[in-house]
Amino acid sequence: MSTAFLGRGLVIVGIVAGLLAVSLPFADGARYVDDGTAAAFLIVLLAFTSLLPAEAGRDLVAAAAGSAAFGFFLFIPAVFAFDSLGRLEAGAWLGVSTALMPIGCLLVFAAGGGAAPAPAIDRGPGLLVGTVGLVLVAVGIWLDIGSDGPTYWGASSSGHAVGIVLIVLVVVDAVLIAAAAHSSMQTGDLALLAAAVTFGYATFVVVGAAFDDFASLGPGGWIEACGGVLLLGGVVLARFSRSRSPAPAAVPAG
Repeated sequence: MSTAFLGRGLVIVGIVAGLLAVSLPFADGARYVDDGTAAAFLIVLLAFTSLLPAEAGRDLVAAAAGSAAFGFFLFIPAVFAFDSLGRLEAGAWLGVSTALMPIGCLLVFAAGGGAAPAPAIDRGPGLLVGTVGLVLVAVGIWLDIGSDGPTYWGASSSGHAVGIVLIVLVVVDAVLIAAAAHSSMQTGDLALLAAAVTFGYATFVVVGAAFDDFASLGPGGWIEACGGVLLLGGVVLARFSRSRSPAPAAVPAG
C-alpha cells in the first residue's frame, strides 16, 4: 500500500467521522445540527475536504478545509476537559477523530501526492497579515468570550484547557511560520494546515452565535474570530505568493 493511498484513505475515514459527528449528540444530548449555521459550516468544510480523496487537483484547499473542520470539532472537548470528559458523547469523540484528515493530508504530501513541493512562504504583505492575526489570537485568550464572560483562559470545565489549546496553537503557528519565512525549511504547507486548525478553533464561538445571537458576544469572541481569519488568510496569501514567484534565472558560467 502506497503512502499516498493510505493518506487518502485516512482522509475518507475522517470525512465520514465528521459527517457522523455533525448529526450525533456531542454532550448532554446537544448536536451540531441543532445550530444550522454550525452544521452548514462543517458540511461545507467536509465537502471541500472530499476534493483530496477524489484527486481533483485541489489538495491544499482540501487539506486546509479538513484541518479547519478538525479545529472546530476540537473546541467542545476542550470545554469539557478535563473534569467533565465523561459527559461527552459520540459526536464529540467522532469530531476529534477528524484529526485523521490533516494526518492523511500530510501523508499525501510526504508521498509527493500534492500538487507541488511544499515551498516556504513569502515575506510580504501576507506574512504581515498572518502575524497580526496570530497576535490577535494570542490577545483574545485573556478576553471575555461573551458579554458576561468567561475568558477563553477560564472557559473549560477544569479551568484552562480551552486557553491552553489556544496557546499551543499560537506557539506551533509561530514556529512553523517563522521557519517557513526565515529559513530554508520547507514548512509552508505545515504552516497552512496549522493556521487552518487555529482558524476552525478560533471561529467556533462566532459561528455558534451567528446570526441571531451576536449581541451576546464579548470582545474575546470577536477578536479570536478576526485573528483566526487574518491568520489563515495571511498564510494562504504568503504561501501562494511564494509558489507563484518565478524561479531565479541561472547565472551563465564564465
